[in-house]
Amino acid sequence: MLYAPTVFKGNGQAILEPYQSGPGLRWITVKLSNGDRHLCDADLMHMVIERLQDEEVVVNSESNQQTKKPFEMSFPVVDSSPRYQQCIDIVVEIAKSYRDGIVAGHIFVDHDYVFDLATSNTASLPW
Repeated sequence: MLYAPTVFKGNGQAILEPYQSGPGLRWITVKLSNGDRHLCDADLMHMVIERLQDEEVVVNSESNQQTKKPFEMSFPVVDSSPRYQQCIDIVVEIAKSYRDGIVAGHIFVDHDYVFDLATSNTASLPW
């Protein structure tokens, strides 16, 4: 079984999400803006869930998701169903689970990783 690093941390460590490489693996990606980095974690996840539900996403196969890009949040999902909506529904539930963990204070979003603050061209901007 393979593990993909997530943008979430618990107990100071990155949370890994298991996934299986192969047919049916898709990465559902929500694009983020510079303004989104100022949201608290719960609000950021609420916005991600809304964008997922509104299908404001990019769907990629495994081969297209080799490197993490700044200003996006991606979730791996294995779905043997050809239904696009079913993949979105699965990822919405995953995102809600992470949001619930954030609200409970168990996990948090790694903003430096999501927004690539250490290497991003926008890291030196004042906002």
